[in-house]
Amino acid sequence: MSELGWLLWNLERPEAKELWCQLKSTLFEKVSPDNPRSLIRCIGRFKDRAEVPRLRQWLNCVEDFAQPAAFSVLCQLDPDAALVAVEDLADANAAFARSWWVPELFFRMPQEANERLLAVAKRRDSGHHYLADIYAGQENLIDSATLEFYLDALEAELVKCSDQVVVNNVPRLDHRLGLVANIHRPDLLRVIEAKANTPLEKLLLEIAQSLLPRLGFSKDPVFNTAHAVLCKIGGEGVTELINSELASNNHLTRRRGMADALKEPDDRTRALLRLISQSHELEGNPPRPVEQGRALQALAALGDDQAVIRGILRWGQHVPRSILLYRTPQKPVEIVGLREVLDLLIRNNAAKADSALMAASVSRNCKYIPPIQEILKQAPPESHTALCAAIALMALDDKSEEFFEILIRLLAT
Repeated sequence: MSELGWLLWNLERPEAKELWCQLKSTLFEKVSPDNPRSLIRCIGRFKDRAEVPRLRQWLNCVEDFAQPAAFSVLCQLDPDAALVAVEDLADANAAFARSWWVPELFFRMPQEANERLLAVAKRRDSGHHYLADIYAGQENLIDSATLEFYLDALEAELVKCSDQVVVNNVPRLDHRLGLVANIHRPDLLRVIEAKANTPLEKLLLEIAQSLLPRLGFSKDPVFNTAHAVLCKIGGEGVTELINSELASNNHLTRRRGMADALKEPDDRTRALLRLISQSHELEGNPPRPVEQGRALQALAALGDDQAVIRGILRWGQHVPRSILLYRTPQKPVEIVGLREVLDLLIRNNAAKADSALMAASVSRNCKYIPPIQEILKQAPPESHTALCAAIALMALDDKSEEFFEILIRLLAT
């Protein structure tokens, strides 16, 4: 008979509610007590508040997921009663069925729901575990007071377990860190940012650094969530972690650090990037300066023009041309800083002309336009040097008639 209840619940016709009112007494009588969930869903769909007492009875039913189903409908029809009953909801059911009831309750009584869940959590030994399960997937429903309690409790837990993270893999630590990592609401982010220069930030840093040797091709969920929380805090901790990645002996770990190097860089971050950009360690077959190119892209985005130009002069065409997109052209690089490039261009040193042309592109300095035009005139049209010179003049925004005429001649050959 429970199938009849599901059929009625799924009936998309105007007379469905009327049918429910006519048949519900029979269904309550015929449907097995072990399978009441279809009836619970019908009460919810048809907003049958007359059956709220029956919902309260089903809060004690352990079969057919009746307890969480009845609680979710109670959140719709009598949220005040649901607030009282939430503490009696089994933790496993509360977590498993959170998508059933949390949106319903918070849609109707957000402030009261947060206050009640916080009160329930404070009466538990590991109340923040309870909160992590309830808010998972819906982290931005939490309020500031609950988040502050959660962060304090998380700090206390990390004090106890930080030495066990690598050895014993503390169960579900990534899950609890994930609640904080997935928060994006501005007022809540301010609560997280207030944890800069606190024991919580230091503990997260120690945990993340202790996991660095395990990183490589594999992903560590505890490291990833700790890293994300440190980024949200935005203090010195994330800078130290990124610097630890950049200083790693593992090229994959260094690659992760270069991807994050723009977040909170300091002088050591820049120094490590410069070191990588000039490293002798090559990758691939044939060997290429792949890692050095990534470091130069980060340095370009950080505005370290001198380091970028040194890298381009050393690695030449191996440096990705996309590096031109990473530099913010607020002002041209001074001619003194590019004297070596200028000398190469004037002498038209064929061995390094391509590298010099690329460096000049990055400089955004229009003083390089005349010598580059000369190189473009002299270079064979099909040569790589001609291509580099043309790209450099376009990067330097050369709109002269002379450049246009040179291009026309090149295209005609």
